[in-house]
Amino acid sequence: MMRVGLVVHRFPSPEHPYILEWVTKIWQSDIELIVIAEESVMNDREIKNLRRINLISKPELRLLLAGFLSALWHPLKLLSMLNVLRISESGKWQTILRKAFEYLPLLSEDFDLIHFNAPQIAERRFELKNIFQAPGLVSFRGQDFTFYPDRFDRLLRDSSHLHFISQFLIEQALCRGYDGSKHELIPPMVDTKFYFPSQKNADTRKGAPWVIFSAARLEWVKGWEFALQAVALLIERGWDVRYEIAGDGDLKDLLLFTIDQLGIADRVRLLGWQSSEQVRDRMRTADIYLLTSVEEGFNNSVLQAQACGLPVICSNEGGLPENIADGVTGLLAQSRDAWDTADKIESLLRHPGLLIEMQKNALQHAQRFSIEQGAARFVKLYHSLEDPIAN
Repeated sequence: MMRVGLVVHRFPSPEHPYILEWVTKIWQSDIELIVIAEESVMNDREIKNLRRINLISKPELRLLLAGFLSALWHPLKLLSMLNVLRISESGKWQTILRKAFEYLPLLSEDFDLIHFNAPQIAERRFELKNIFQAPGLVSFRGQDFTFYPDRFDRLLRDSSHLHFISQFLIEQALCRGYDGSKHELIPPMVDTKFYFPSQKNADTRKGAPWVIFSAARLEWVKGWEFALQAVALLIERGWDVRYEIAGDGDLKDLLLFTIDQLGIADRVRLLGWQSSEQVRDRMRTADIYLLTSVEEGFNNSVLQAQACGLPVICSNEGGLPENIADGVTGLLAQSRDAWDTADKIESLLRHPGLLIEMQKNALQHAQRFSIEQGAARFVKLYHSLEDPIAN
């Protein structure tokens, strides 16, 4: 059985619960997937038999004992690991010793492939592929090339294989000099057994306000000022709308100020952080999902909304045009343009029949991104990298 080490920052990830779902599906295949986590989080949905190895990031008796026992039983592996770290860290002994200490629980393991779940963690832990003398697969999932364009050039060059979640990210990598010869495009996945529509009663729609919903971090990259301005324009045009925002972040005070300044405090609710169940339930009862990001690799919440049968209005930035089917499951609005965004929302509110049709289309569209299909593609990719000929 092929053994894959999946290197993540935090597991399970509260921000990205879908990772637990596809890890579960892969674990049920012929791949022995072992999660290597910098941080661990307790989660009731975590499967009991899945192996997770926590790096020693802080003094913890159980990890310390396991680590030192591994060092005693595998002294040659310890020496080999120290030599790899000496080369990769250019003789910086403080960093070498810190990482050697963190990696002690891994000494008793062997892997056929090391999969780094994001380039940020690959940048921190890239030496693991050399420690285990295994191919290294790196997943690119978000704004990886936008903020610091040259940060991941080494990964594009030295990784055995690359995984991208959108064609948009592939094109950005090509602009950085990637030769296009060693990658797989596997988009994000949605658990359609968890995210699915509710049976809406058409009679409850009569006379009720239109509900617009968003679920995202309160950060500048999500373009919140354009969403709020669009809602204010709709209200100015006479539409009875309510806007609900699930999420938390550094821009909360700015959003509160903007809401007050636009005079829409009685129409907008900041819900704070919401669980996956709460977000799903709000998607089921809303009329339109809104996302006005100024940059996106793909976006999971847009996919989840479609799985709940919720039409999407989103900006035409990054991988979002690959996420929705424009004119079929939602509408693309011009980036950084609140007026165009308001026009797109209004076009659906004026034509409830089109809104209902998009609800049906969105559900069908989301089936293409199911956990089962995505996990199967990863299993196929893993096996291709196990074959020496493929490398």
